[in-house]
Amino acid sequence: MAYERDRSSEFIAAATRDPHRSIIAWKTAHIETGRCDWIEVTDIRVLDQPNRVADLNLSWESEAVQFGVGIEFRGADEGFVVSGVEPGTIARELGIKNGDKLVRIDQMPVRTQMEVSIAMEAKTMGDPIEVEVLRGEENLVFQGVLPEYPPAYRRDLPTAAVFAKADGNTVEIETQNVGQLKVYVSDSMFDLTQPIQVVCNGETRFLNRIEPSLNSVLSQWLKDWDRATVFVAEIVIDLPDGG
Repeated sequence: MAYERDRSSEFIAAATRDPHRSIIAWKTAHIETGRCDWIEVTDIRVLDQPNRVADLNLSWESEAVQFGVGIEFRGADEGFVVSGVEPGTIARELGIKNGDKLVRIDQMPVRTQMEVSIAMEAKTMGDPIEVEVLRGEENLVFQGVLPEYPPAYRRDLPTAAVFAKADGNTVEIETQNVGQLKVYVSDSMFDLTQPIQVVCNGETRFLNRIEPSLNSVLSQWLKDWDRATVFVAEIVIDLPDGG
């Protein structure tokens, strides 16, 4: 979608590249895209386990909750009046009609289009809502629940997720549906004179010193052609039971 492309371009332009960031959250459905900087998912395995990693990559078809009315000013005698109700919106579901005059949304008085927008800014999907309107000489109160919008992108394939945090020579990782992963070691992140500890889902899976490997350096260079991401070694962590 053009909207998402614009947002992605803005993010890339504003973000500062740091291949040695201390925290990584990554989710993938393909091992071909399993790597993010110094961590890589090399095996995706659907496992019966609790949700350890929050889904940070959701995007909804509609991120703003819309009330769904058009309002026009019809002079001093009539004032602000509903002039249109959009199909599929909470206004249509509640029974708002053309000619109604809005009085309030929840406890906030509203009359104009701007006031409706301000009142809806505090609302999220699934929230209850109460709307009062003046219809002719009668005040009517409608109650309902704001609709849930589906995710903008389908999730048809099983996905693996990791949340990794490096602090000194310790790496703590939470995983979801991961059978194997790699931790790439850089002397910019770790003190190679000391042991490196890798903890996965609360259990120490690696605790040892790492010797730099020329093969690892050359292999990574041939993959990335990027001097900023030259790693001197890699640690392979097997998680046959998901940790």
